[in-house]
Amino acid sequence: MWKIFLVIAVAAAACSIELPGLFRRSAKSAALYIVMIAVGIVLSIAAMQRVSWPSPFQAAVVVFKPINDWLGQLIR
Repeated sequence: MWKIFLVIAVAAAACSIELPGLFRRSAKSAALYIVMIAVGIVLSIAAMQRVSWPSPFQAAVVVFKPINDWLGQLIR
């Protein structure tokens, strides 16, 4: 549990250092930074909890299998 708090504390420290300058330059950059930090926090906590994620290769199989089947039928 303390690891989760450590991740959040480090992210909060990074935000407190970086966000004031980003808000002065561009609100879009600050919003993107906040989203990326949030994604990083979620993925870090998920990795610490050993959440099993599906392989990205499975997404490629889902996309390319119909193309492979279609090309196989054309060749026959």
